[in-house]
Amino acid sequence: MHRNNKPKVVGVCDGDALSLIGDDPTMPSLSTIFYWRRHFTDFEDAVVRGQRISAEQVCDKSSEMAKLATPETAYLVHVQLTQMRWMAGVMAPRAYRLKTVEPEALRKMLTILMRHFEVEVDEATGKRRTAAYCPNPLTGEVEREDTPG
Repeated sequence: MHRNNKPKVVGVCDGDALSLIGDDPTMPSLSTIFYWRRHFTDFEDAVVRGQRISAEQVCDKSSEMAKLATPETAYLVHVQLTQMRWMAGVMAPRAYRLKTVEPEALRKMLTILMRHFEVEVDEATGKRRTAAYCPNPLTGEVEREDTPG
């Protein structure tokens, strides 16, 4: 895909689920949408921004629904508002999630050092012994480890 043909997010701002957008024959499939989200940061940013806008619209709509509730419709409105609260929390967790969302922890780099063992024969005595070699974690150069005994 060329950079000039950047995919556009249509419908997300209106509250359409990505699965509904992917089911539309005039739109890219759901797997293509997720592929674009993984590989194009601009597209991912646009989807997240669209979901935040949609979450704000859900909150505005829920406020109007709560104002129009009557004693007869109170339970139904309660169920609808609970669903809308959950949706807003999923679409924009930093703003609307009930539980605080912790920022992603930075991943610690894991360094794995592999040892290499060789059997050496002492030329003077003819005895065999094991020598271990391991890369220095700071320099990356392979060094011999002289084990005690």
